[in-house]
Formats: sequence, structure tokens, C-alpha cells
Amino acid sequence: MDVVQNEEFDPEILLERAQENAAGAANRMKRALESGNLREGIQYADTMLVELKNPYITPKNYYVLFMDIFNDLSYLEEACVERKKAGRKMVELYETVQQAEGLLQRLYLMATVACVYIDSKEALAKDIIKDIAEMTKGLQHPIRGLFFRYYLLKKLKDKFPDKESAFEGEGGNVNDCIDFVLENLAEMNRLWIRMQYSKNTDKAKADRNDVNMLIGENVTRLSNLRGIDLEVYKSIVQPRLFDIVHKCKDGISQQYLMDSVIQVFTDEFHLHTLENLLEACTSLHSSVDTKSILTSLMNRLSNFAATQPEEVRRVDKQLNVFGLFKKYIDRVLEKQGLSIGLKKLVEMEAAFLRLSLKAYPGNVDYVNQILEVCIKILQLQPAKSITEDCIQSVVKLLTSLLESLSIEIFNLSYFNSLVQYLTPPMLKTLAKRVIMLSLIHISEPTRPLYISYAVFCLKKKKKKNKT
Repeated sequence: MDVVQNEEFDPEILLERAQENAAGAANRMKRALESGNLREGIQYADTMLVELKNPYITPKNYYVLFMDIFNDLSYLEEACVERKKAGRKMVELYETVQQAEGLLQRLYLMATVACVYIDSKEALAKDIIKDIAEMTKGLQHPIRGLFFRYYLLKKLKDKFPDKESAFEGEGGNVNDCIDFVLENLAEMNRLWIRMQYSKNTDKAKADRNDVNMLIGENVTRLSNLRGIDLEVYKSIVQPRLFDIVHKCKDGISQQYLMDSVIQVFTDEFHLHTLENLLEACTSLHSSVDTKSILTSLMNRLSNFAATQPEEVRRVDKQLNVFGLFKKYIDRVLEKQGLSIGLKKLVEMEAAFLRLSLKAYPGNVDYVNQILEVCIKILQLQPAKSITEDCIQSVVKLLTSLLESLSIEIFNLSYFNSLVQYLTPPMLKTLAKRVIMLSLIHISEPTRPLYISYAVFCLKKKKKKNKT
């Protein structure tokens, strides 16, 4: 008996059965559509969609089943296109699919037909989208709601009345697009957070992680809207996005959404709205890994500064990019301190250093300020408890300095202090790097001085370890 029960609730067996049922209904739907029987095709599509109501399929497997059905529904959409070409009114078909008994099936069928309905221009794009959005509010099951809203985003991405689209004008404008996507994001985020309300917290977190890309699709759609320029982003999109992030008060959600914002929107947008972005990053739930978010942002802007130095300098005259990052990084250190983890703190400072070197080449004062903070961070922890991983991060930081400043590193106030934290093998590696750079960058008469310095550092470290 136990074996039978285990088989019945085995995730892979449940998925296989659902796929078989959905595939059978899909094949019957295709045969009906090929024979020109659209009404029967819709009925079989309804039967296929019932499989998405299975309450025992895991979120990860639900995605597999969803993609099978997503692809099969394209045959129904093609049949609707042919009917439109034949002169049938799409409003009639749109009303027909609303007779489906189950809400979930009804919504999928409406969304599929709506794509062709919008193309027909029998009704305004913004009105059709609003109609489906209103109907969708009734779908409150977390998994089913998340996946349907994701389907809606995917199907409507080319139907938005965006700037320069075929539906702009009377059919709507970019503000209608922004309203829909942000409202969809807010609702999807609420459904996603509700997945956490489970007795098995670890499993709930894993399940949420399996479907986080559904939430991110909203941010991607926003970033792809042609009507969103810097002014629109700064005055409308970013404030509303951050309002959604802060109101949810959920660490997992805030972490993912802020990471998504940083990854999908342009570097120019981030640079011109830097203070608002940093304020949002440092005002998140205490469980959020703020360091990784800031590090990701600084790495992006470092690459941007390397390719667009003039733009960075122009913006810096108004904002003081270094000063803003220094202010908010110091706030993170003050609020969270070593609770972040020593290695992560050093990595954050290393990212800040890289940004400084790219945006302000040759500014030794900024470098010294960052190195001073690194020393203070390391001094907070007993020397014996500093891990190998942390020291590796220090090595990467020093190596980036060598590659950018070459022999000028010897003029830095805190360089020698950081070197003291290196183990003999790491110091040996660093010394070799100094010697190589001296052979490349330093003239013949002064070269021995710097090579001797590198050897001296190595001998000094070995002698200290013996004592």
C-alpha cells in the first residue's frame, strides 16, 4: 500500500501523467483545428488546460508542463488568425471562449484569442488588455496565478501600445503599458510571497527560487518598452518600482527585484538616478544581502566607465559618483558590520576600488580612502580567524591595484598594511607580479630598487612567520 501511495505522489510520475493527458488533448485539438472545427478545437484546448490545475505538481515540474501547453496553444492562435483572415469577427470568438467553465481555462483561452483580437483592431488594445487584467484578479492560487500572468506577459509583449508600435495612439500609449506591467508585477510579487507560507520553510524557499524568473519577466518587459526614456524612468518607473519593492517587506523578493533592476536597465539610467538607487538599496529588509547588490551595481558601472569615460565624468560633475558610493557603503558598514561576512565586505570594497580606478584613473586619494576602510574591516576580526577565502579577496584587490597603478602602489599609504595579511604563498605570487610589472614599466636604472622591495617584502613575511 505504501509503495502505491509513494508512486501516486512521486513528482516525476505526477508530471509524466499530466504531460500524457495534456499531449492527448493537444493532439485531438490539432486534429479538430486541421479539419476546420474551431469550436471542437477550443473544447479540447480546455481539456488540455485542466492539467494546469493539478495541485500536486511541484513548481519546477509545473514549469515543464506549462511550457508544453504554452507551445500547443500556439496552434489555437494560428487557427484564430486564419479565421480572422476569412473575415470572422474576433469579438465573437473572444466572447465564445469566455464561456469556458473553469476560470483558469477561460483566462488562458481569452489571452490566446486576445492576441489576434488586438491585431484585428476591432477594439482598442488598451481596453482588451484592461479587460483581461480585471478578469485575472480572480485567480489567486499562487502557482496558477504566477504562471498565467507570465503567459499573459509573453503573449502581449508585441501587442502593447508602446511608442512607435502599430497600436499606439487611440489604442493607448506607453503609460498604459507601464501601468499594466507594474500592476502585474505587484500582484505576481504578492502571489510569490504567499508561496513562503508553508510548514516546510526550506522547501518553500526552494520552490520560490524555481519560479523567480516569472517575476523577473515584468522587469524585463519594462526595460524593453521603447517609450521609457531617462525622464520617464526617473519620474515614473523607478519610483513605482521601488515602492513595490519596499512595501512587500520580504527579503527574498527585495533581493531578487533589486538584482533584476540592476541587471536589466541601462547603465545610463543607473548613473543618472544613482542617489535614488543607492538609497533604495540601503533601505531594504535586514535579511537582504545588500553587499552583493552594491557589488553588482559597481561592477556594471566600472565596465561602463571603461567604455564611456566622458559620460561618467559629465555626470560626476553633478553627482560626485565616488562620494555617493562612499556615503552609502559607509552606511551599510555601520548598520550591518561583520554580520555581512568579512569576505563579502572585502569583495564590496574591491568592487568599489575597481570602479574608482576606472572612473578616476590616477586619483590616489580615492584609492587610499578605500584601502583605509579595508584595513579597518580586517582589524575588526582577530587575525587567526581571517579565512583563506577572505585573504584571496585581498589578493585580488591588490592585484587590481598593481594592474592599474603599477609601481605607484608603493606610494599608497595603506598598501604595506594590507600586504601584512597575506600568507607566504600569496605574498610570493604578489612579489612575482611586482617583478613582472617592473620589467615592463620601470626604466633600467631604477628597476633593481622595486625588485629589491618585492624580495624584501617576501623575506620580511617569512621572518615574521618563523618568530
